[in-house]
Amino acid sequence: MNSYKRVSDWLQQSGIKANLISMEDLTVLGRKLFAFFEKKPGKVPFLLPGQMPKEPPKCISIIYDKLSEKDPKWCCFDFHLYGTESYDLRNISPPIATFSSLIETLNWTLINRFWNPGVKMIFEGRNSIFKQKDIEKLMTNLFTFLIADSYVPSREDYLSKKRVVKAFAILNFSIKDSSKNLSEVDVVFINSWGEFIINHFDSDQAAKETADMIVFAKSEKKPPAFKVFAPFHENKASFCKKFENSVNELVDPNIKKFKPRKKKARLDTFT
Repeated sequence: MNSYKRVSDWLQQSGIKANLISMEDLTVLGRKLFAFFEKKPGKVPFLLPGQMPKEPPKCISIIYDKLSEKDPKWCCFDFHLYGTESYDLRNISPPIATFSSLIETLNWTLINRFWNPGVKMIFEGRNSIFKQKDIEKLMTNLFTFLIADSYVPSREDYLSKKRVVKAFAILNFSIKDSSKNLSEVDVVFINSWGEFIINHFDSDQAAKETADMIVFAKSEKKPPAFKVFAPFHENKASFCKKFENSVNELVDPNIKKFKPRKKKARLDTFT
């Protein structure tokens, strides 16, 4: 962001005419930089373009390392690694990424081009509820919905307030027993500035918070794509439909009540 401020200050002092580089041009540049580099809870970080692989590796390994510093972490390696105990990881090449959340780890590999459905994945989550086939199915669904038909923000998007473009809700992801009741929801969404965000909600918050995101996007006449997935539930279709209905029940009446602000946002802000 310091680079943006230096460019902005230099242009204002240089006397370059606004018809060559306008305030809107600077706003688009600033918001692109902000969306790419800003760090905040729940936001999945991007690698720098030069650090992303031109082609995905042949195999990635996602390993649960119980000895990672004070807290256990999920480690991602860009090579085949199987049957390795936590203490053995000390003698292996460092992972390309580590996260405390498995959801964040999976999404990081997707948006930074380390995995697609043609890449072999080794999943080693010792003593966890997750099985490789479940993770592969979840990854394939995330890739198809969020990545395959990638969203590219337009100039208009950067000159407008952020809105949800795609939202992928994962039901009861860390619940061992697939009960009939909804306990938690992880919502992975892409906003109109190209950011990938993960929000974790308990059952009381989930429908309302998800509905609020959809209501704002619909108020802008750009309804988001929305998908629900329940990786461990026996009756996935009906369980997902039940959550979808609970969200829609809140969206329909609230979209009529929603009144967007008429005041135009300042061009030099990043929210």
